[in-house]
Amino acid sequence: VSMSGMRFAAGVEPVSNYAAAGGRYKSANTVNLRGGPSTSAPVVGKLRPGETIDAVARVSGGDWILAGRDGVAIGYVAQSVVRPVSSGQTYAGGAETCRTFDQTIRTQGGAPETQRYTACKGGNGEWVVQG
Repeated sequence: VSMSGMRFAAGVEPVSNYAAAGGRYKSANTVNLRGGPSTSAPVVGKLRPGETIDAVARVSGGDWILAGRDGVAIGYVAQSVVRPVSSGQTYAGGAETCRTFDQTIRTQGGAPETQRYTACKGGNGEWVVQG
């Protein structure tokens, strides 16, 4: 995934390899936004409980999301500390059951491409991939 044309906030460093990601995520607790995809990278901001971000990309080979807002990359957040925001559907009991999965596609003569998706189970039992 190319980050050509992406603006990065002060202190947020681009890395060499990104994978596709998408959708909105929210934090349940106060979460650090980091300047790089590591807990040793400087903290460049925080997400308050319930605050949402756009998943601009995922760092290849890791569990870090490049968080964005209004077209600007604002920091990296560990995927384990944020949850996908539902697409507005109401789920049974008001609770969502969501799973994240990777799909790898290889075209004839092409390199494999892996994308990470999140699907949530609706009240009718059907799984819906979140956009």
